Amino acid sequence: MSNLLDFVNAFSVEIDHCVSSPGDPHDRAGYGACALVDDAPADLQARWNLETEDTFVFPTRETPGAVRWHTRDDDGDATYSGWLVEAADGGAWEMAFAWSARDAGSVSILNGRWEMIIG
Repeated sequence: MSNLLDFVNAFSVEIDHCVSSPGDPHDRAGYGACALVDDAPADLQARWNLETEDTFVFPTRETPGAVRWHTRDDDGDATYSGWLVEAADGGAWEMAFAWSARDAGSVSILNGRWEMIIG
């Protein structure tokens, strides 16, 4: 059986820097998104199409291969921080950045060493 993490792009939000207080109803911490790559093996595509809980990847610090990400707005303020896993053909950085740009107007995404990836 194929390893799902080799064929998934996924990200999760651990910290929402945009909210002013804990419990804010607009807090995006805990949000996640995940997508199977187009050329995934047939066994994974079949599992994915069933939309079972075991096919959704929510990256955390403990997820094998997970890397830290942070986004910033045009004032340089942090908007979100989280974790992502990326398939061999890429796409997770772009997916997290596009979501953050739409949701909070982020203009850049950086890795865990605060190095610019997109922006």
